[in-house]
Amino acid sequence: MIELVPASSGHVMDLELRRQDLQEVTAWAPGRDPKDTIWQSLCRSTEAWAAIEDGKCIGIGGFSESKGAVHPWLMLSDRAASQPKAVLRTARWFIKRLQAASKGRVVCNYMDATNEGAKRLLGALGFTFLPAPGNGRFHFFFLPPTPSCA
Repeated sequence: MIELVPASSGHVMDLELRRQDLQEVTAWAPGRDPKDTIWQSLCRSTEAWAAIEDGKCIGIGGFSESKGAVHPWLMLSDRAASQPKAVLRTARWFIKRLQAASKGRVVCNYMDATNEGAKRLLGALGFTFLPAPGNGRFHFFFLPPTPSCA
């Protein structure tokens, strides 16, 4: 069973990234240690959570906030990626937290267009994608606003 706990630097160091996520982090910040890039995301996060299974960190994600938006991020291990139903169930809890934190702001970020696993997960969670300008590698994704009863 996957347990979510507040993320720490120890979780970043413990996480063995799946190949697609490692390639995405490396492309986003060429020349930097991928763990350092994830650590920076963790430090900028309003909330960040680690997915723990059998005492091992199998995923880490969070979100940061700006004036007009909330920016989610998520990195997984092969072990987490091999359990799509469990990851989707856990991610749906996280999406509810994102929507509550957004307070009407857009929930968005960029993703590596070659990361098919992330694209499938984001699509299953209701995110919409816009193609990268030109032949860019990173696509913009966003969560359409939740209708509210006024």
